Amino acid sequence: MSARHGTRYGFQGDGLGGRPRNPELFLPNGKPDYDRMRNEGTYHRGITCVQDLARDHRVGLLCSEEDPAACHRTLLIARTLTDLGHRVLHIRHDGTTENQDHVMRRVTGGQLILF
Repeated sequence: MSARHGTRYGFQGDGLGGRPRNPELFLPNGKPDYDRMRNEGTYHRGITCVQDLARDHRVGLLCSEEDPAACHRTLLIARTLTDLGHRVLHIRHDGTTENQDHVMRRVTGGQLILF
């Protein structure tokens, strides 16, 4: 914990990371299968942990990808959290924020997701 800023870091990469350890959670092209990942117990435990923390604290999820449209946080985690009723904002490199709905419109080219 940083006494100066009142922040703490808790690693959740095992459940919420974009590169799962289980080789069965990858598509034939080598990309992670987010639909299969979403059904894993470790993923559900990670989401539960984030929700529990969010009851009393602001929670930030970190990744090395700057553009949320190209990151598993948007395509996997934020989709789950918004489906559960949480508001998700993505912080960009210049300090501006972009909400999940706007990022998903960029990802889909404005096409509404029907499923």
